[in-house]
Amino acid sequence: MVNSEKGGRNDDRHITVYRFAKVERKGDAGLWRIGNISNRGIMFEVGVSPCPNEVLTITLSDGLVLRGRVVWSGDGKCGVAFEEAVNACEILRQIVEDQEANRYRPLRVPVSFPAQLLTKDGPVTISVTTLSRSGVSFTCLRDFTPDTEIFLALIDGVWREGRICWSRKGQGGLSLKLPFTVPDLESMEQFQRRV
Repeated sequence: MVNSEKGGRNDDRHITVYRFAKVERKGDAGLWRIGNISNRGIMFEVGVSPCPNEVLTITLSDGLVLRGRVVWSGDGKCGVAFEEAVNACEILRQIVEDQEANRYRPLRVPVSFPAQLLTKDGPVTISVTTLSRSGVSFTCLRDFTPDTEIFLALIDGVWREGRICWSRKGQGGLSLKLPFTVPDLESMEQFQRRV
């Protein structure tokens, strides 16, 4: 915990390590790394630079959604003031509790672009519907056997190795052996322009 007196504030800030939030902004969404959180706001370590006063919807886990307004951004960081004060200790406790639950699903962002699964029987075209740091959901005209080893080809020369987690009725999910990098998923608008 870090106590800050900067700017006349006396607000406990809780430093987080490798925790992410799904951040939605006008026309874009992404997974942003949380630097710290207090009762009044949150600081992200992020390469995108939102505009001052831009409104963000921040999903910390399923069912834990906050809204805030950008106060400052620059040098790979962004400060956001919550619309209403929160109990930061309680939020961090709930995030940990959610992650330890059997029903936990990593945060994911919606997307829509074609890709290919490279299987031993040849390439199969899919439509990617969501991305997380280590996983992909997709739709397809066929089903796959769970635990099938595959390669996901996003663009010419860019691919990820993984395995099918589940597949039924034209939908499926796969886990990646090597996760996407943090900058990869900060802006789905930018990501989809690359693919």
